[in-house]
Amino acid sequence: MKTLLPVLLAALTMIPAGCRKQAPTPLPPPLPPAPALGAAPEGTPANPGNAAEMAASNAAVLTMMLQEYVAANKRLPTTVKELESIKTYGAVPPPPPGFRYVIDANKKQVTAVKQ
Repeated sequence: MKTLLPVLLAALTMIPAGCRKQAPTPLPPPLPPAPALGAAPEGTPANPGNAAEMAASNAAVLTMMLQEYVAANKRLPTTVKELESIKTYGAVPPPPPGFRYVIDANKKQVTAVKQ
């Protein structure tokens, strides 16, 4: 009985330590709202977004079209519109508002220039 009492007391003191309430884990932050269906894409007059970023991205695609055009025709086009003959990439995208595309003959690339 003398050994049972200390063992029982030790067990009783450990029970509250194991039953502590843990703090709830925090919830992740909410996701940003999805764009509405039928909303104007970024870079259009209805939704300007980041026009400079879009112009640079389109210019990179146009540069690839230019390189393919030069390989096929052995000359530089006189206008960006001539790149539409390259069907690999689709139609030439219109420049975002406030920008225009220019062919740099020295670097053989298309750049987006502010108007």
